Amino acid sequence: MPFQVLLLILPNKYIVIPDFLDNGFLPEGIYETTFEEIKERLGFSNRRNRLLIGMKELMDVCKQLRCNVFYLDGSFVSEKLRPSDYDACWDTTSIHRELVLKAASESILAALEEEYGGEIYYAQAKSFRNPSITILEYFQLCKENPAIKKGILKINL
Repeated sequence: MPFQVLLLILPNKYIVIPDFLDNGFLPEGIYETTFEEIKERLGFSNRRNRLLIGMKELMDVCKQLRCNVFYLDGSFVSEKLRPSDYDACWDTTSIHRELVLKAASESILAALEEEYGGEIYYAQAKSFRNPSITILEYFQLCKENPAIKKGILKINL
């Protein structure tokens, strides 16, 4: 199957979410996008649309805490019709990084999956499945076969 890319040009912004590969994942890489593009491109089932509601609420909480980078992974970032949830990780580019980390760890990480429909972690924390890499690096590996790399989405809040 040829590699196809959806390219939307906005003022000073390129939004690219490529088509899924035959394995059901995005091609390797981190694709910067917006929530609106995710909603349009990945909201193709009732289950996905329900997850998007909680995801948007979680993004809003992150933004309030000055966590301005949100990475999206999990079965939601696949062609699976009914993903069980989504996995996300956050980061910050704030010059007050330590204050943001403290505030976020006291609130976001305590958020229940039931409340937002997904799990969220600090992007630079060590992966609980492989402590030699970060959560962000782990997100880019196929869980069933870590030798296979896959794409994830990045949203600047």
